[in-house]
Amino acid sequence: MYYFAVCILVFFAIVGLCVMCMRISGGLWRGVGDGILVLEPMSGHCEDAEFILRSAARKAQLSGFGSRVICVDAGMDRETRRVCELVCREYRFMKICRKSELTAIINEL
Repeated sequence: MYYFAVCILVFFAIVGLCVMCMRISGGLWRGVGDGILVLEPMSGHCEDAEFILRSAARKAQLSGFGSRVICVDAGMDRETRRVCELVCREYRFMKICRKSELTAIINEL
């Protein structure tokens, strides 16, 4: 039982060290005010819409403050739009818009 507890402790220590290294390295490469804009256009029925948006959100989080993700509705169906709206509610730096609104949103950034 003792060795099992030590193995678990070592495992979590390694995971914690990896996370700490990722945070430190991300902070070194990130400049104040730097950011990226990720456009994710979707049309029709997209089975992996949630995965695409969450992946883009993770990239934006790792890239620094001021990063934005915009999901562009290029004719997606109702179900895909609903999934995108639910994911966009979770992240304050993520928006969903139609193609016609895209220019206005980019201009306000």
